[in-house]
Amino acid sequence: PGVPETLGRLREAGCRMAVVTNKLQSGADGVLEGLGLRGFFELVLGGDSPHGLKPAAGPFLHALKVLGAGPAEALMVGDGKPDIQGARAAGLPVCAVLFGIGEPAMLKDLLPDYQIERFGELEDLVLGARKGKVEPGR
Repeated sequence: PGVPETLGRLREAGCRMAVVTNKLQSGADGVLEGLGLRGFFELVLGGDSPHGLKPAAGPFLHALKVLGAGPAEALMVGDGKPDIQGARAAGLPVCAVLFGIGEPAMLKDLLPDYQIERFGELEDLVLGARKGKVEPGR
């Protein structure tokens, strides 16, 4: 609930977004199109790209390059161990999604910088961090 609205507000606030997935490119594009979310992302990078699979750093580093951002200017939001491991390998701060496919306890054990229990919390986290109002561990 609230995914399109949250992504829309983040985009309006100037956030540039990408998807890095191990799914095949065609499948990732199809899922995002079907959900009406594809337009929020400047890049969707599938697992069949030449940049490697998560948990390697390569796909994350490529996404950063396309978006013109450094690791300190970005946030990886994910719900799986490969997401967190790959983001860490790329030097990215990490937000664990505790309501996704990953086990919350396992995700917490990976010590994410941030965690959310509902998608709407992402907006507060990102926009609050831009204003210096969010501390890691939330």
